[in-house]
Amino acid sequence: DKADLAALNKKLESLINRIGSYKKISTKEERISRLNARRSLYFTSALKKGEYIKENHIIAKRPGTGISPKDIKLVLGKQLNKDVEEDELISTDYIK
Repeated sequence: DKADLAALNKKLESLINRIGSYKKISTKEERISRLNARRSLYFTSALKKGEYIKENHIIAKRPGTGISPKDIKLVLGKQLNKDVEEDELISTDYIK
């Protein structure tokens, strides 16, 4: 009946509220820590404009403020449009 349905609905709402959200939300402090814990791609040596980036030219290091190692395909085989220094953070601005 109508009263039973209303009671069931109220219990279901209470259960859903207790379960909470599956969405993971990090705090401001966690976001800062995650940047320091993650890695980015860096050059292992100085390279000249026009050179093609090979796997041995790249290393993953902390902090994770640049291109993620999982996106290495964005960089490998690309030609540099400027000279770069050893240990420099790789940016998409450096490739053609």
